[in-house]
Amino acid sequence: MSAVTVLTEGGIIGAEDVVSIAAAAGLELAAAATLLVKESSGGRNVWGHDAVTVAPNTYVKGGPVTQSNYAAYRAAVNAGHAGRQGCGPTQLTFGPFQQRADDAGGCWRWEINCRVGFEILADHIRRRGVQDGFRAYNGSGPAAEAYGRDAKTRYDSWRVKLEEDDVATADEIAAAVWRYGIRNGFGVTVEAQQILAAGEKRTADAQQALAELAAQVAHLRSAGVDDDAIRQAVGDGLDTAMP
Repeated sequence: MSAVTVLTEGGIIGAEDVVSIAAAAGLELAAAATLLVKESSGGRNVWGHDAVTVAPNTYVKGGPVTQSNYAAYRAAVNAGHAGRQGCGPTQLTFGPFQQRADDAGGCWRWEINCRVGFEILADHIRRRGVQDGFRAYNGSGPAAEAYGRDAKTRYDSWRVKLEEDDVATADEIAAAVWRYGIRNGFGVTVEAQQILAAGEKRTADAQQALAELAAQVAHLRSAGVDDDAIRQAVGDGLDTAMP
């Protein structure tokens, strides 16, 4: 089972993209998964629920982020009619961070939002460690401290899941052995499944030859052929059936 499967089963949206975006951002996958779970229930491209003013005809708290409602939100914020709200899978909220995502291609775009959020968190963790890095991502004060503690617990859990997944399961080992290349007596590399299939075919061929031989013996006896001649015929037939 791959890391993508582990993330998907853990509720992470777009797991394959998360793996590549986190790697490009220099963020450990366990930290990326933790961030997405905490900020947007696994990576949903939604608006936050911060207690700020929402201008009419812009967005709905908890609703989907789109290019059009993000543009309306930015216009309202710039006009002083609305407060800063968390945006996207990594809930970018701070003005310069939203602008950074806009400069990279658009804060409303899922992959851009993930990339910028992952880069910011990776920088915090490099400078402060995991728990305090998450705390800094969230802000300051008691709520941010609690956020950091909970994030560290979730991060540790994700690390265990992802590290355990590096060890092949019994089924994966069996499948690998089944496909594993083995050099046969002629110096040709074949798979174990091919060897077994070839053996089964040889057995079937031998069984068919023996059945044909039995039919020949019955025919010879019915024709009155003596036993010595039949034994000779059987010996020749067995040499053919059992190479």
